Amino acid sequence: MKIPRLTILIVPIMLIALLAVACSEEPAPAPASAPTPDISGIMEQAMQVLQSQPQGASAEEVAQAVQQALAAQPGVTEDQMASAISRAMSEQPGVTEAQVADAIAGALREQTPGITEAQVGDAIARALAERPGVTEAQVAETIADALAAQTPGLTEAEVSEAIAKALAERPSVTQEDIQMAVSEAVSMAMPAPAMEEPSMMMDYPDLLVRDVFFFATLTPPRGCSFWGCRVSFNMFDGLVAIDNTSPNKNVVPNLAESWEISEDGKTYTFNIRPDVNFTTGRPVTASAVHQSFERAFNIFEREGIAENQAWYTLTENMEAVDDSTFQWTLSDPYAPLLPLLTAKDLLIVDAEEAIANEVMDENGSDYGVAWANETSIGTGPFQVESFTAEQRLVMSRNMDYWGGHDGVSPSVDRVIDLHVPEAAVGALQLSAGEVDVALQLDPIAFQSFEGDDNVQVYTYPSLITCNFLVDRRIEPLNTPEGFQAIRHAINYQGLRDVVALGLADVHQSLILPGMAGHDPLIATKYYHNPDLARQLLADAGFADGFDVDIQLRTGACGSVGYQKALEFFQNNLKEVGINAEIVQSTSSRFWGEIVAEELRDFGISGLGVTYFDSDQPATWRAVGECNMLGLDDVVPDVAARLAELTEMGRVETNSQARHTIYREMSELMVDNCGEMTVLQVRDTVAHRSNIGNIVPAAHAFTPEFRYITKK
Repeated sequence: MKIPRLTILIVPIMLIALLAVACSEEPAPAPASAPTPDISGIMEQAMQVLQSQPQGASAEEVAQAVQQALAAQPGVTEDQMASAISRAMSEQPGVTEAQVADAIAGALREQTPGITEAQVGDAIARALAERPGVTEAQVAETIADALAAQTPGLTEAEVSEAIAKALAERPSVTQEDIQMAVSEAVSMAMPAPAMEEPSMMMDYPDLLVRDVFFFATLTPPRGCSFWGCRVSFNMFDGLVAIDNTSPNKNVVPNLAESWEISEDGKTYTFNIRPDVNFTTGRPVTASAVHQSFERAFNIFEREGIAENQAWYTLTENMEAVDDSTFQWTLSDPYAPLLPLLTAKDLLIVDAEEAIANEVMDENGSDYGVAWANETSIGTGPFQVESFTAEQRLVMSRNMDYWGGHDGVSPSVDRVIDLHVPEAAVGALQLSAGEVDVALQLDPIAFQSFEGDDNVQVYTYPSLITCNFLVDRRIEPLNTPEGFQAIRHAINYQGLRDVVALGLADVHQSLILPGMAGHDPLIATKYYHNPDLARQLLADAGFADGFDVDIQLRTGACGSVGYQKALEFFQNNLKEVGINAEIVQSTSSRFWGEIVAEELRDFGISGLGVTYFDSDQPATWRAVGECNMLGLDDVVPDVAARLAELTEMGRVETNSQARHTIYREMSELMVDNCGEMTVLQVRDTVAHRSNIGNIVPAAHAFTPEFRYITKK
């Protein structure tokens, strides 16, 4: 469609006004010999460039026009160039800080050969400071992205230095703010180095990892504990993937090299990537994809949980149209389908191999679940070499790995994953060089590494929450007053500062930042108020408190150990008159009682995001575990509304409407669900100094071992 002539005229006129303002500001003093920029000449040249565009000017074209016009004038400073580009691009609808930063970096590189990264970063920071509401984190992220894109080969140290210098000039910013912004921005912007095709003669090292095992099946679709999902994501791929470097967690092609969605949003057609094989040697075809999904459907039916899965209830038909085309047809639009395809439930397995090893029992075929407990039949970068439960898992490099969505293959030969439940022992092993990487250590263990140049600790925001679990059927929690008394008994800030040692944020909702429906006011709604908690207990008829058991088991919410968190919780409860006794338990007992709706105790669990969409906490928490903890028995109208909102969110495709739906859900869960979220934790990976390239995955089960390097 042609742009009316009026539009073509308006763009340069707006640009004249913006440039006049930008260039009329008091510039930094220039050398006496520098001539004053010819503002009228700049305006005329910018107009000529923009009016030559027959289809109107895009944001990038506006930036280019400003750059060309200013570059032609002597005496224009870097700050003037950056400010003019920022203001001009800001008039274009939908322009992001990242686009502005990239345009500024490119312009300054061209205008001033030899300009340093710090100078570029400083110019970007000054320009972005004129845009309202831009945070330190956004400034850091845009500088990192722009420098990484404009200057290939930059090191993390160079990018970090540029960001730190730029942020240091922002008013009231602290060193802690700078360190956090730098860490997060660099980890998102600096891409994992592309791995060269390995030579068969190359000697690949082993990677020894301290971990904490938790019962699970290694092969999809079932068994997504933190540990089980972590190893599965290193052995299996989905049709699509989440881009680890994308702040918005964009869905990208994976085993499907492309896809199309019908206009009514009901039919998804996936074009399967050629020349990818399972570790069994069979090729990945549309038929193999169909078989994999059918097996997942059958397993969920066998376990009696299929009806809880929207992708199951909405499916009308699946078929392999030909060898390379798989089609999935739904009865209604299902907004989260693509993100869901990155979850363990729907990762692609060689179903033919699994079913060839099936076991028959009174319920029919187990579809190879028992056999697949200790093996891998996927397309991922690693495969099972050996497995001894509760001791050791050895994953060897998949020699036929296709490279993944970003072309990165493993640079280690084997990952030797060791079950070491005691954090102190794991820390000692790392300090002594007995392991290369230590996962799931607690904050106290990290303090032991201070002054040790051989150990580094990498931290980043995770998609894991720490949650106190209470059964709503316990008196007086079966009343609103009794439940809210527990909410106000908890010292959230103390948990963050004393137990997590700062490696967490107070967060009370399972709808996380970045998800539709997230509202920070809801996520911090409750506060520590022992007096109010005691009054609420009295209002519920329990002025003298009550007795309850707290089940303790081995584990952690990220870096927050279960035992320390529960001891802190126990003291909070004691402060308001509740006598809570900690009793030893196991994960199988604890979750077994929850699933059977027989808990009647308190406990704790880390909960992770398996796919980044609000449908995940809706499906698994709001209409699943919340009811297992008695919500539908105690507050049936709230349970019914959560079920209604879950269905609404699944079929709604408008982003604002989805936000409204899930915001209501978030508040209902915070006020009523027995999964009482208290913290969103930061994840940590401690590693020897010769280990590099720790890349956070876009789910709660990091890291992905194929990125890690060992010198």
